[in-house]
Amino acid sequence: MSTSPIEFKLFAPNNKQVELLIAHTQDRQSRQRIPMVKDEQTGYFHCQVSNLQDGDYEYRFHLQTCSPNHKPDEWLDVIDPCVTQYDAINDEGIVTVKQGRRLTSGCDDYQWRNDHIKLPENKDIIIYELYISDFTDEGTLNAIIDTGKLDYLSQELGINAIELMPIQESMGMAHDWGYSTRHYFALKHSYGSPEDLKRFVDECHGRGIRVILDGVYTFSNNDCPLLQIDKNYWYYADRHHPDDPNYWGPEFNYEYYDDRLKIKPACDYISAVANYWLAEYHLDAIRFDSVKELDNFDILRRLVSECTEKRAPQPFLTIAEYIPDTSKIVKCGGGPLDSCWSTAFHMDIISNLMNDTEFSLDKIKRCLDIRQQGYSSPLALVNYISSHDNQHMLFQLQQHHIMNDDAFERLELAAILLMTALGIPMIWMGTELGEARESTSDQHQKDRKTNWQVLDAPVSPYRTLLNTFKQVIKLRRQLTALRSDNLEFFFEHYDDRVLAYSRRSNDNDLVLVIAHFSPNNRDGYIVKNIPAKEGTQFVNGMDENEVLHIENGTNELKMNLKPFEGKILIQK
Repeated sequence: MSTSPIEFKLFAPNNKQVELLIAHTQDRQSRQRIPMVKDEQTGYFHCQVSNLQDGDYEYRFHLQTCSPNHKPDEWLDVIDPCVTQYDAINDEGIVTVKQGRRLTSGCDDYQWRNDHIKLPENKDIIIYELYISDFTDEGTLNAIIDTGKLDYLSQELGINAIELMPIQESMGMAHDWGYSTRHYFALKHSYGSPEDLKRFVDECHGRGIRVILDGVYTFSNNDCPLLQIDKNYWYYADRHHPDDPNYWGPEFNYEYYDDRLKIKPACDYISAVANYWLAEYHLDAIRFDSVKELDNFDILRRLVSECTEKRAPQPFLTIAEYIPDTSKIVKCGGGPLDSCWSTAFHMDIISNLMNDTEFSLDKIKRCLDIRQQGYSSPLALVNYISSHDNQHMLFQLQQHHIMNDDAFERLELAAILLMTALGIPMIWMGTELGEARESTSDQHQKDRKTNWQVLDAPVSPYRTLLNTFKQVIKLRRQLTALRSDNLEFFFEHYDDRVLAYSRRSNDNDLVLVIAHFSPNNRDGYIVKNIPAKEGTQFVNGMDENEVLHIENGTNELKMNLKPFEGKILIQK
């Protein structure tokens, strides 16, 4: 049976010669070596391969390199920098042929079942940062679904957005976090197949969960094919910022312009990468890693424009990692992106909950009301207690000799502050389960499976902690006041370590948050200046048996405060 020729191409405008090496995965001895023809007008090498029967084929390019770390015109075997399927075990690019045509990802005929479901708006999302390798024992996308863990996230915990730590291929089969991308169009082999990723996203969308791609577009792995083909065409010859101590690998040169072809090659490549993942896998947001080091707003604005249009009419979100966070990177401050990770929230909230001598109500207020930091939009910051870059809060408390119930009480208060502050809340995987193990210092060897066994006992500090997260997430999703752009402080007492603030919806629904940062019990405590009429009743959303009311002739609420207690008082 004859089939139509299948085209292969490689963009390598400065290279002299390229050959295609290709063989069926079941017959590696039949590898063909096919010379490719260069089109000087476009910079592409092309060839066509006839009589490829249906199946999977290994392929790579044999070329004369232009990279300075090799001898001039040295011949190298190179994986396609646009490969969409990568066999990490055999170090081969894979292409699938079906019915005489080349498939994009190997599963082009996947039938999306949940594209019609309207996903939550940016202002409504609660993000769960997830590392696939450690979330289940199997460490795969399918296992998250098949072991019931996706239902745990959506139905029990109640989050509605998942930020997957980098899923683009890095370091082969190694157990690594993914922040050293090698093959930008390919899924990490150990996580599953392209069809598995489509199934995962589809299942998330069916549960009303958005999926966020963590994109590493500032630098790449040293084994990225682009470095082997022609390093200085895509990357800076040396470090982009020589004085910056943060350097993780060869950095893309988004400034370089090819006068002959009238293109910016690094910009075009990363644009193609981002657009591919959104179009092929229907992803709903991008977190941009190391934006401070990337230092190019033009490429970010281009990606934002293209990706937002690609996902329309579904909502889309762009998030920066910029350390320390700054309003200049977000749209409300004139920057290109919607939001930025808040390093201040993590550092200041935790420090105020574990260092009595460093207690500062002003720092806490700045974390809760991001307008005090210069952010005019409530979406401008993503707040978190801990992230993959930090030790878990319980571990840090233990390092300060705060143990057992004392530690859990403080983490529960932190959860309440997280869900009632201005900003988008994010939970690092395992925080709600009381994860307290120390992270290894090697970011590429983070092997620490989620300890689901802590929930085996029906009554335990771990179960209480999880219930606190579940309830405050439920309140965040139910109460529009907690997702509004309104937050006002109405009471504070430094010596008593008490802070109170209100959240009010556009419909004037009122929620009060009372935060107690002391290890002492305070019975019959009076909170003054309540922004409501006398006689108004409030029910504590964290304990519905507690009902309080403003007594006649006062603007005060009388209550009992437990150590490190947070109350969310809902106007009845």
